[in-house]
Amino acid sequence: AQAIPFIGFGFMDNALMIVAGEYIEMHVGAAFALSTMAAAGLGNLLSDIAGVGFSNKIEILAEQMGFKTPELTRVQQRMPGPRAAKLLGAVIGITVGCLLGMFPLLLFDTKLPSGTKRSHDTKRSHDTKRDGEGQMAAGDEDVGTIQDLDEKKTETMTRRRSNGGTVL
Repeated sequence: AQAIPFIGFGFMDNALMIVAGEYIEMHVGAAFALSTMAAAGLGNLLSDIAGVGFSNKIEILAEQMGFKTPELTRVQQRMPGPRAAKLLGAVIGITVGCLLGMFPLLLFDTKLPSGTKRSHDTKRSHDTKRDGEGQMAAGDEDVGTIQDLDEKKTETMTRRRSNGGTVL
């Protein structure tokens, strides 16, 4: 009975995080040059907020479906067996729910919106020029390029990782 509400919570949490993170990365992230991890973090924030609001409703729904928490005496609640069963049920439930909540990944088109290209190629540059015109120093790594193409302008943002951190 302990696992069922956690399946619902894990499902909702992961599904919302993935959908929100994808939306943030594709729409907000491109405008503000957010990293994929920043978009994922913001998507997680939104799904956690929803989780706070829906957790009680998920528990009530599980009870209405017939999954009620067993009534234990205080002595039984302190015993290692019931405590371990409760914890194991929660762990199994959240694991199953999170895995099921990954279903939105099956629905996303791997192609970006029309007019947008993303390069995930990672290349090492051995160019040692530091002319401020986009040349990478030796050891820097190109970790992704987002290119927004339209008829009037072409703009390219490249994130680079160097020994000192990420540079646009």
